[in-house]
Amino acid sequence: MSRIGRFLSHRSLQTTIVWFGIAGLVLVVALGAAFSWRGAATYLTRDADRRLGDIAQRTAALYSLYLRERRAELENLAGSPTIVAATEASNRESARRNLAGMDGAALERMFGSSRSMQIDAAAERYLRSVEDRSDFVALYLTDANGFTGIATKRLADFGHGDDAWWQYAMLNGSFMSEPRLDSVSGALAIEIAVAVVAPATERRIGVLSAIFDLQRLARLVAASDAHTGAAVEIVDVQGRLIIGQDSSHVLMVLPIADRIPRTDTVSFATVQGTRGLERLATARISPGRYWVMVQQPVSAAYASVRGAGRIILFGAILLVVIFTGSLLGFGNWLHRQVTEPVQEMAGAAERVAHGDISDAVTFHEGAGEVAHLSTALHGMLDALRGLVGAIRAAADDSAAMAAEIGASTQEMSASRLAMSRMRLASADAVRTVSACWFA
Repeated sequence: MSRIGRFLSHRSLQTTIVWFGIAGLVLVVALGAAFSWRGAATYLTRDADRRLGDIAQRTAALYSLYLRERRAELENLAGSPTIVAATEASNRESARRNLAGMDGAALERMFGSSRSMQIDAAAERYLRSVEDRSDFVALYLTDANGFTGIATKRLADFGHGDDAWWQYAMLNGSFMSEPRLDSVSGALAIEIAVAVVAPATERRIGVLSAIFDLQRLARLVAASDAHTGAAVEIVDVQGRLIIGQDSSHVLMVLPIADRIPRTDTVSFATVQGTRGLERLATARISPGRYWVMVQQPVSAAYASVRGAGRIILFGAILLVVIFTGSLLGFGNWLHRQVTEPVQEMAGAAERVAHGDISDAVTFHEGAGEVAHLSTALHGMLDALRGLVGAIRAAADDSAAMAAEIGASTQEMSASRLAMSRMRLASADAVRTVSACWFA
């Protein structure tokens, strides 16, 4: 017999059901909890990544919108009549002075104090007013030869005709620089330049250039999702920090630069950062060679996963406790309604097998099929008692009849003896008579 068979043969129905029920319950709850946790962990992990990705995409859209607005603002400014008139005046003044025919050193000596022709005081005041109410920190206007006609701040050079950005703006209509430390303001800035077009001829007659501080944009980026505790930063294609929480690392290559995913779509990675394992989400800023990077410690990003795990574990333990109590209660009920009556009936059967069929053989009836079995056993015992009583009565009658038969036999034996004696006496009498007769 196997171990399971021996175990079942020596265990009561209550013990078997309760222990196997508890074992099965623990197994089912454990499997259910494991599958539930796996499903919840997968969903919550994807949801956490989706949130980080949404932050990255939203910040990238904010960055792109901010730059487009600044460019549109500068284009509108370049198309204003005041700026167009000032540009035309700069071209006339540079032509009158024949500045294009002078070498650079001479020009720098001539305009060394202001680095500007200061061609139109009204236009200069207008640009300063724009600077005061906008995010621009410097505005300057150059003519068709690259000579500075108006500047709100003193520049490093007077002539810009040989500068690549100026040539690009004149050729293509606009230019946007990479983030850099501005030599004029000393702040991390981006320079935007747009061509000034004469309305009458549609000819590009100069360039309006603006420098705006990235601090304003940095504040917008930092506030894009402050409630999650995620760090939102902007990096370039080389992995340099452009906007971030630690300003001391601006324009420096980050230690995790080689592990930052820089693709056209939202990408994710887990890296070892300064705060331990961190989850990254990156989204490309269009157009440009920049990416928004959102990073958050794995412990914070996947806190909901751990919370769900604790809830599932608590629920599983609670289910085990509740169902274990239910199984124990059911086992007690089963013991009272099935096991105990059956054990009593088994004991009664054993006593009957040993000849004890007295009225002292009693047991509980139980319920259901057990009640039917106990009723049948009661009936069987009653019938057995009746049969035994009848057998005993018949035995008593047989004993009485045997006694009567024995008495009758004794009387018959006495009668036969008396008759034998009478026959002997008669024979003696006949012999005596005969002897006397013949004598």
